[in-house]
Amino acid sequence: MTVPPNVVAIEIIRAMRPHQWVKNLFVLTPLVFGGQLTDLAQVILALCAMVLFSLVSGSVYLLNDVVDRERDRRHPLKRLRPVAAGRLPVNVAVGALVVGVAVATLGGWAVTPRLALAIAGYFMLHTAYSFILKHIVFVDLVAIAAGFILRILAGAVAVGVPLSPWLVLCTFLLAIFLGMGKRKHELIVSGENGTSLRSVLARYRLSHLNMALNITSAVTTLAYLLYTTSERTVAEFGTGHLLFTIPFIVFGLVRFMQILETHRESLSPTEYMLKDIPFLINLVLWALTVVLVIYVF
Repeated sequence: MTVPPNVVAIEIIRAMRPHQWVKNLFVLTPLVFGGQLTDLAQVILALCAMVLFSLVSGSVYLLNDVVDRERDRRHPLKRLRPVAAGRLPVNVAVGALVVGVAVATLGGWAVTPRLALAIAGYFMLHTAYSFILKHIVFVDLVAIAAGFILRILAGAVAVGVPLSPWLVLCTFLLAIFLGMGKRKHELIVSGENGTSLRSVLARYRLSHLNMALNITSAVTTLAYLLYTTSERTVAEFGTGHLLFTIPFIVFGLVRFMQILETHRESLSPTEYMLKDIPFLINLVLWALTVVLVIYVF
């Protein structure tokens, strides 16, 4: 039986996981912290970069689903994904991801060649992740963090602002923290060996991850504190009031660790996080406070 094109299109979109595209908000951070939020032309360029990154990251999810389809079929939730469930043929998924990457790269080139390089670099990084890097303990986390660095790099080149080393450091640490949280959750769900979810989990231990999460959360907070109080930051924004956004960072990190401890079902902790009302309120308040400090006070 021939599957109607509209049904295929819906399954492709589902496989590209639009709910995960919220991660591409990181593309907008150079716009905000670069003082360009009031420039409509710059805002449009940054939004274009975010949309293009959503397209390439969605294509990466298609690649992951094709590569991991056999393992996903043994997972209580991932078995329902379009490719694993057989609703989206492998050849269609591959064709869709090729088109997605091509459109994202060409779109990036239209904005600036450097954005196209960031997009292509992101896809190459995650291709290496899908086949090799995700099987190497801790290297898998560094690869995920590098993907977030490429997001903020894309935002910086799109609007033509220099990328702050502090922004890079804070983003890297936060991404490592979230990645370790995901690995901890996967171990809890699947057991200490965890090989049913991904082979690299056999090399992780909960005790090590708990210690690393505590250390990384403290280092992330310290890095953000040093950023908000640095002479360069105070001179750039004309105020030291960015210091008052630190409680939001602390609350967000602590809340995420609470989510890891209280939600032990198969759903990803990042998905719980984006449904957690206290976390979302804190995130919105942080963003509003940052905008007020940089652009009003």
